[in-house]
Order: sequence, then structure tokens, then C-alpha cells
Amino acid sequence: MEGELAIGFWAVIIGLVFWGSRFNKKRKKKWAEVAQSLGLKFIDDRIVGRIDGFQIYVGTLTLGIGNARETITTFSAGIQKALPGGLSIEPEGLAEKTSKLFGSKDVQLGLPDLDPKLMVKARNGDEVRAWASREDVAAGLERLATFKRFRLQRDTLRIEISGPVADPAQLRMQIQDLVSIATLISSGCVDKPEADADADDDVLW
Repeated sequence: MEGELAIGFWAVIIGLVFWGSRFNKKRKKKWAEVAQSLGLKFIDDRIVGRIDGFQIYVGTLTLGIGNARETITTFSAGIQKALPGGLSIEPEGLAEKTSKLFGSKDVQLGLPDLDPKLMVKARNGDEVRAWASREDVAAGLERLATFKRFRLQRDTLRIEISGPVADPAQLRMQIQDLVSIATLISSGCVDKPEADADADDDVLW
């Protein structure tokens, strides 16, 4: 009986490994096709390249250990525009709300629909409010706030989607949405010096 259970257990494990390998192979093929259709490259299981002046990176990342392991798909765009100094934006979750009760403060944008949803840090609050008051920027932030996990930091916009995105239509749409949001939030900003722009490309990796 124990031998039969052991055989059954290993049969399930081998089956899962085989299925996972087959799924990953198909996903890579679809990613390569989407990359080519957008003028990007598929290298080392990652989609990289430039769209409309933005350095694009798409890859998967596994977080946690054991039963808490989770695979996410990350979409990043390097913004080569001079955003407000020290700008950092993340979703405002329970931990952030709790920290505010103990004196931690973020920058209030003066946008009632967004302030409760975003945790904003920057060196100059007035500069950030002037930036966020632009119609295009506010529209970009509103779209960004619809995602559960994201971060705008060191002039890199990053959005995380749960699971290894395998559907080509969803993958293409998410990359295009990333570029659209990056375009909106960087509208009206001046280009960064070339040296600084090149240095920021490294942040994506």
C-alpha cells in the first residue's frame, strides 16, 4: 500500500513538472511573438527594448517560499523626463494608513479621488502638487491607481500583475497600457540630461 502511494505521489510530481515545463515553453513562444510585434526583443526570458522613447522591461519574478510562493509578471518603463525630485508613489495600503497614525506623512496632491489611494513621497511638496495638477498627469495617476501593485520610483514606473501572464492579448495590452501611463505622467516634463537617462536604464534590471 505504501509503495503504491509513493508511486502515485511521484507520478503526480513528475506530471506537474512536465506540465509546468510545457506551459513555460508555450509562454516563452508567445512572449517572443508579442515582443516582435511591438518592435521589442525577447532575451533570456525577458522582453526588452524601447517604445516611444521609454526603456521597456517585462519579466517574471517568484516571491516568497514554500506555500507562500507567488509568481508575478513585472512591467517596467524607464522615464527619461525630469519628474519632481525624490518622487516615489506606491499604493496606500493598510500598513501605510497605520503608519500615518504614528506621525508618518506623505505628500497630499490636493486631488480628493487620488490622495486616499496613493502614498506619495518627494523632496518638494509644492513641486509635486504642481506636477500632479496637470490634466494628463492626473489622468495617468488615476489609471495607475487602478492596479493593485505598482511603484513609481527613481523615474522608473513598475506595475506588477499576479501570475505569469501567458495570454498574448493581455500581454500586449499591458505593455501598451504601461507606455500610455508613462506618457501621461511624464507629459510637460523636460528631458533629463543624457548621462542621467542612461544611468536610469540600469534600474529596470
